[in-house]
Amino acid sequence: MEAASLIAISPRASAALLRLALEKLLAHAGSKEANLNDTIKAFVSKGLPKEVQQALDIVRVTGNSAVHPGKMDDADVAEISISLFELINFLCEELIARQQRLNNLYNKLPSSILAQISRRDGHTIGSNQEMA
Repeated sequence: MEAASLIAISPRASAALLRLALEKLLAHAGSKEANLNDTIKAFVSKGLPKEVQQALDIVRVTGNSAVHPGKMDDADVAEISISLFELINFLCEELIARQQRLNNLYNKLPSSILAQISRRDGHTIGSNQEMA
């Protein structure tokens, strides 16, 4: 990953790239909003857990602040940038991987059971809704 190769040379550039990675991650998760703040707002309105919202905002704010001189101390940017990698991994797990694993397991249920669940919940078969 490009952001990882830059962390020692330019933590600010690394943080900015991780913010860009976040935008791409959210687009993959179904975001259609024009800016990152509106994207987070849309996910929150769909019931996004608070810890996920906080992780999103940490990456968003740090990435924004990193590219504007004087907004963050260089030492702080370096320290926080390393943590942003952990947050991006956490967000990938929460927004994409966990839901995919759950969908895969759910869709392995017998079709007769899926039909019963569908009738119970008033959905079409296999329409378990994702966060995005």
